[in-house]
Amino acid sequence: MHLQAEQLTLAKGSRELLKDVSMQCAAGEMIAICGPNGAGKSTLLRVLSGDERRFQGGVTVNNRMLADYSMAQLARVRAVMPQKVDMPFSFAARDIILMAAPPSVSHADQGRMLAEVGQLFDLGPLLARDYLHLSGGQQQRVQLARVVIQLLQPSLRGKPRFLLLDECTSAMDMAMQQRIFTSLARLKAENIGVVAVMHDLNLASRFADRIMMMHEGRNALCGAAEEVMLPGAIQRIFDLEVTVMQHPRHNCPVLL
Repeated sequence: MHLQAEQLTLAKGSRELLKDVSMQCAAGEMIAICGPNGAGKSTLLRVLSGDERRFQGGVTVNNRMLADYSMAQLARVRAVMPQKVDMPFSFAARDIILMAAPPSVSHADQGRMLAEVGQLFDLGPLLARDYLHLSGGQQQRVQLARVVIQLLQPSLRGKPRFLLLDECTSAMDMAMQQRIFTSLARLKAENIGVVAVMHDLNLASRFADRIMMMHEGRNALCGAAEEVMLPGAIQRIFDLEVTVMQHPRHNCPVLL
């Protein structure tokens, strides 16, 4: 089962935001979408999620057209964390997370799901704290847990689902980023595909199965890290000279 986009084109006014973009993510796979600012990464994620519907081309989720899903049905096959989440509510972090658990889920199952995402994203004592009193990085972890818990309800276990993330660790320190992506990689075993917009190419290299590099609204390059993280390609897309070497411990390229 796949989340698949074919020949997506999206224009606003005279500006083309997406230009004939095609991509695919299998359930159980992690795809990193990278590229410079303004390349179309967030726009592509909005189209894939169903939040942006004014486009040409096609998007299918598990062999069914995205437009054929109701919002309730869509919530059972994909969850989305946008780049910015405004939630000015003075609630405990645990209550923010449980907002994504449907009413049909029993209290016992909600407790198990909360414990699971709490462990996944190292929330621990943060669960009882006021969300508004958390740091930006801690709030991102709570929001990530809220999004993931949507896909962990018992009736969905084992079914192909997709997690769409837009810079979900941008406010976190580098150690926490590593922990979070290690946890996201574990979700692949649950038959969950992960599509993550991210700027850190080294993080993408270590954790993503494939990297899709966007440039000026196009899919400029897509493949394994070894195929994408090439000095010539990076210079062409980012206008930046870099050195690429092999990580001494992990079997992946590292950009300097």
